[in-house]
Amino acid sequence: MTQPTTKICILGGGFGGLYTALRLSQLPWESTPKPEIILVDQSDRFVFSPFLYELLTRELQTWEIAPPYSELLQGTDIRFHQGAVSDIDINKQTIQLADQSELTYDRLVLALGGETPLDLVPGAATHAYPFRTITDAYQLEERLRVLEAANPEKIRVAIVGAGYSGVELACKLADRIGAKGRFRLIELSDQILRTSPEFNREAAKKALDSKGVFIDLETKVVSVDQDSISLEYKKSSRYNSRRFGNLDRRNESFSSRENLTTEAKSAGTNHHHTGITSRRTSRNLCFRRFSRLSRRRRKTSPRHRPSRLSTS
Repeated sequence: MTQPTTKICILGGGFGGLYTALRLSQLPWESTPKPEIILVDQSDRFVFSPFLYELLTRELQTWEIAPPYSELLQGTDIRFHQGAVSDIDINKQTIQLADQSELTYDRLVLALGGETPLDLVPGAATHAYPFRTITDAYQLEERLRVLEAANPEKIRVAIVGAGYSGVELACKLADRIGAKGRFRLIELSDQILRTSPEFNREAAKKALDSKGVFIDLETKVVSVDQDSISLEYKKSSRYNSRRFGNLDRRNESFSSRENLTTEAKSAGTNHHHTGITSRRTSRNLCFRRFSRLSRRRRKTSPRHRPSRLSTS
């Protein structure tokens, strides 16, 4: 008697969802029929977020870090469905999508990821930039372009979150903006790259120091305004006290006269500022498959091959 095919539906095409789908498709499935695997995501492209910051320094193009799922899943039995999930009925085992289409499942995997909670800090939703998606990178790029075109004396940047993305973003922005930049990396815990080996943390500290990035450890963002950011420092933060003077005061507010500000939308101010909020996004999953696809696309990209067309 033929066993029925199990349908596995995976919601979310980030690292967790995509890796799960790929791994399930690679299993031998010797004693049972290979299941039907459906991957659902609201975007048609996978974003390799550890490379996202390289869009700002123009080291990579969008297609190099955001390939379509159709290309990533070539050669597999995984079926991709683009759509946003609006409802899940666990009793009927159905998924309702925003376009009114419906999917059924036998097994369901939730890998929907998260969003940067800007609403937790007053003013952040209005004056800070999240940095998680291609759209976020485009918005930040546009803001930087406007600031650079205005040719201010200084461009001041506050980066909240000293995980991999925050550290990498701080270094890349320092490379791009150069001597005009004033950068501050703000971290709630007592060290940068908290979950990383000590060697990585030391290397990151040296890189940040060489690029003139100030580090605020054990520091909480209290509020964000148009041209200022208010911070709360922990009294025991000796690193901050040593590098930036007496920072034992609570709820200290930095105005545009200080070294730390957030985004100012007014083009008439003396100094131009931008606020950035980032979270750790670096992942190693799917890297080999992504790298193979990137190399293959590079070989066929006009930017990486001689053109046979005349330019005259």
